[in-house]
Amino acid sequence: MSSPPPPGAPDAPGALDAAPPDAVRPRAAGAGGGDRAGDHAGEHAGEHPGDHASDDPARGVSAHAVLRAGDVEARQRAARRWPRRSPFLVLAASLLFTVAATAFVAISGRSRAEARFENARQGAEDRINARIDTYIALLHGAGALFAASETVTAADFGSFVSHLDLAGRFPGVRALGYSERLGPWTADTAAVAARLVSLHARGSAAGRLWPDVPRDEQHAIVFLEPLDARNRTALGYDMYSDAVRRAAMARARDTGLPASSGAVTLVQDAGPERQRGFLVYVPVYRTGAPVGDVAARREALTGFVYAAFRADDLLAGIFGSEQEPRVLFRLHDGRDTSRATLLADSRRLPGVQLPVNDGAVLDPLAAPPLQAVRTLDVGGRPWTLVFESIPERGGASRDALAVLVALAGLGVSLALFLLTRAEVRARERAERSEAMRSRFFAAMSHELRTPINAILGYNDLLLGGVYGALPPTHEDGIRRSQRAARHLLELVNDVLDLSKLEAGKIDVAPEPVRLDELLEDLLTTIRPMAQERGCVLELSRSACALSIRTDPRRLRQILLNLLSNATKFGAGHPVRITCECLPHGAVQPGRRRRRTAADAVLISVSDSGPGIARDDQERIFEEFVQLPGTAPGGTGLGLPISRRLAELLGGALTVESSIGVGSTFHVTLPRENRRTAKR
Repeated sequence: MSSPPPPGAPDAPGALDAAPPDAVRPRAAGAGGGDRAGDHAGEHAGEHPGDHASDDPARGVSAHAVLRAGDVEARQRAARRWPRRSPFLVLAASLLFTVAATAFVAISGRSRAEARFENARQGAEDRINARIDTYIALLHGAGALFAASETVTAADFGSFVSHLDLAGRFPGVRALGYSERLGPWTADTAAVAARLVSLHARGSAAGRLWPDVPRDEQHAIVFLEPLDARNRTALGYDMYSDAVRRAAMARARDTGLPASSGAVTLVQDAGPERQRGFLVYVPVYRTGAPVGDVAARREALTGFVYAAFRADDLLAGIFGSEQEPRVLFRLHDGRDTSRATLLADSRRLPGVQLPVNDGAVLDPLAAPPLQAVRTLDVGGRPWTLVFESIPERGGASRDALAVLVALAGLGVSLALFLLTRAEVRARERAERSEAMRSRFFAAMSHELRTPINAILGYNDLLLGGVYGALPPTHEDGIRRSQRAARHLLELVNDVLDLSKLEAGKIDVAPEPVRLDELLEDLLTTIRPMAQERGCVLELSRSACALSIRTDPRRLRQILLNLLSNATKFGAGHPVRITCECLPHGAVQPGRRRRRTAADAVLISVSDSGPGIARDDQERIFEEFVQLPGTAPGGTGLGLPISRRLAELLGGALTVESSIGVGSTFHVTLPRENRRTAKR
């Protein structure tokens, strides 16, 4: 008799997705760690549908499957490129944000500095204009004194000025005086000037007109207040002899308006403390004389009321109380801003304190000072104010804030880049590990189960007498080997199932399912095992005539495990299967007492076995847990896998049990399950 071909290897089924065709894989359902499968769990292979056995690598792979796998791998490679680029995308985005933040800080700081500078500049300009207007109003008042009286004596003028309180109310005015027009130079005009000067000098000095150079028109300072030692030296001076003063006097005479001279050195200002100065003239005409045109004004001119200013003293009178000015400025005569036209500089004001080397370490980082140029009209003559921002205390540090933000942003960007790159690399390692695990599943599905199936196949051939009759002792040994091989196959399948669940490699494919038909099919599969154990299977077909949407393969695997365990631990007693509809929000049975999130179906499998202690009713759902006193042979994985599958279907697996009464396992599933993603 020829030997049959070797069995087992080509027909090895898949793990979770393919129940072995030659073995029912029962799992524990009452006591003991989850597996209560009997010794004959797999002796009814023909009654267990081996769905998806073609998933097993042992059955070979079609060309179409190879092409499809190649397409999937190509898409996976393309998808992996983006995570690899993500660190650089994060770096680019972070750097862009850093640039934007740096620009914002720099622009904001600069804008605030510009606003402060503009406010300070405008304030300084307004104060100078206001003070000049006050001085010109003072000159108009002095001119009104001469216009209101035919004769103004030195005493009258002195009394007028003393009541003004120049030093207190008009700081910055060096002298207020009157210069009288004398006509062309002659000995008589010189004598008159000398007499007038002597009268005002109150006998303290002999009066004289100077410089004594013949000119077409003579003017002499005859009144000058306050009459201190310095101002006395200016009495008798002919300001018309100086070109700068003469130009201002002529402009005032011809226009009838106040006129400011260019930069001069006052004749009474001598010594090391000498300053640049200027004068402002207001013309005085004969009372009642016509002044409608230039010629008439020239004819009616009798003299000038004028004020003499020292430029630095003028600024000190305006800003002298500010020890820490908010802005620096230079005052130039005319529109030229060269050093030759400089009238005054706010840095020279007495008492002004400027920061020295404040923030010197950060000075290279500081922005250049702000500047502004403005032109003032003072008595018909342009003045130029050149403003400059002050190096504020901590200003360099504030200017460096943008640099610090940039450095901090760069550091954060690099840190994010490194963290993202580390995460991507860790993810790639995890993906490689996952790929290795997937290859391991495929290899184990083939390399472990195929030899076991071969052993089972040869044992079946031996027990079937294909190789001849066996002695009883040999047959008993082969049956023991057969049971051990079936137990090993069951353990391998359970371990692979659990690994797939943990790796999220389980597909859920919901479809409409008739519960009564599925349960009838399961009872047909499990009935031979139940009959061996003396169990009667009871099913209320009318109560289970329900339609739900779920994955029939997963539900079948759960219920097959529960029924197998029930027949094992409830041997000699009926096993009942019931169905019940649960409305939305109904309390599910079991210790957890959860409520349903939608309309659900409750499938219960009850046995009359020894029962499970209350403290152990959750432990049996832990991996590899078997309760003391349970029958040997289980793997301790059936119930944990069944619970995870139930949760994967959107439901739950719970137990109610009493010692000595029996156990009831409840499978709660939603009526509509639309989960299709791989879990």
